[in-house]
Amino acid sequence: EPDDTALTSGLNDLHFDNGRHTAGFDGESFWGHAVYLGTGRMARHEVIDLSYYERSPRFRADNGFEPENNQRKIQFYAGYNLYPMGQIVHSLRPYLRAGRVWNFDKLIKEDYLSLEMDAHLTAQTNIHPAIFVNRENFRGVQFDNIWLFHLCGHSNFSRPLGISSAVNYGHQIARRESPPVLGKEFSFYLGGYIKPSKRLLIEPSFNYTRSNHIDTDNLLYETYTLRTHMRYQFNRELSFRLITQYNDFYRNWEIDPLITYQLNPFTLLYAGSTHDLHDYDDYDNTGLKQTSRQFFFKIQYLIQM
Repeated sequence: EPDDTALTSGLNDLHFDNGRHTAGFDGESFWGHAVYLGTGRMARHEVIDLSYYERSPRFRADNGFEPENNQRKIQFYAGYNLYPMGQIVHSLRPYLRAGRVWNFDKLIKEDYLSLEMDAHLTAQTNIHPAIFVNRENFRGVQFDNIWLFHLCGHSNFSRPLGISSAVNYGHQIARRESPPVLGKEFSFYLGGYIKPSKRLLIEPSFNYTRSNHIDTDNLLYETYTLRTHMRYQFNRELSFRLITQYNDFYRNWEIDPLITYQLNPFTLLYAGSTHDLHDYDDYDNTGLKQTSRQFFFKIQYLIQM
């Protein structure tokens, strides 16, 4: 790795692999590995899969994103496809998923089981109900009574309008608490797209989450997020994208405009900026103050080998 800790000023005090290595760029040399093994069968009706994943404590991905290392995982999946002859229901797939996650110290991190179903209906409509049951060791605390009921769906029933929604309720870990505790959590999502014209696409969404302590019923957290993604295609070469988001938990606004120009099929030009604002109640009577801003310009060229 590089030997320049200034590039990793916020990571230099972090360690991994049981304290053997630092997360900062201080010139260390080490190696890690990742393993995937799988076998399965996919036919018109039955779908079966057995998979094994492994990431060593020193594993790092050179290209791509890996959310966790020091992990071993085995998972079994079994489903069955049904094809009703009706005009409303096109196909159904009930399935079961079960697995175990443990680390290289042989500590069991999670056992999980889920019963789920995918339903494909007419008018490009899909529904997905599911029940999840698991137990997990998180930050050294063992949780054995975790469960979740989930229901989501989306429909592209018309060209100018589509909708998607999800609702969840169960006993979930409040991971931001110190120490973490189990909470009765309810979450709701509503989103979709609006296409007033062939050139304009608007995708609004709303996320809401609330959790109460499982024993005392005290409020642990309640927050929501509003987000809008807007894209306008001026012509084949030029497009404009604007993302706005408000996070109630952090009281932050994000505004990210971007202009894209395609010179040819192999070359793209990007010009944009990112703006972060925090909602202070007593600042300039507006409550908003800009905390960071960045402008950027990017050229992307595809090289064929």
